[in-house]
Amino acid sequence: MKPNEVWVKLSEGGLYSHKTNFYAVIRKLKRGGYSLRWVERGFNGYTVSSKTQRFEKLEDIFDEVPPEDIYKAIKNHPEKKAREVWEEEFLLLGKLLGRPVSGWKPNPKPTRQVSLLEVVS
Repeated sequence: MKPNEVWVKLSEGGLYSHKTNFYAVIRKLKRGGYSLRWVERGFNGYTVSSKTQRFEKLEDIFDEVPPEDIYKAIKNHPEKKAREVWEEEFLLLGKLLGRPVSGWKPNPKPTRQVSLLEVVS
């Protein structure tokens, strides 16, 4: 998965077909705007994709994909670099949905490892 791409799983929202997951793939474009395509992925790895649609604003995509699902997909993105790419959209969605976004940090700091000797003393 690329950092500028978010896969929003829609099959849990009632669009579940037999042994298939249905996704909305939202990509942030380099020159501004967003693209959206629908992807149907079977458990055997076979995918079927629709034509790509282009949108100027993220709000225009809300007619196609619920903002709640986009928020969850950005929050759970596996790539660390994606946090920097989608930071502005994440904050916008958090304010729109009334979610606390103060705990979300673009660059997480690694935790300090403590030895057993430090814990005992």
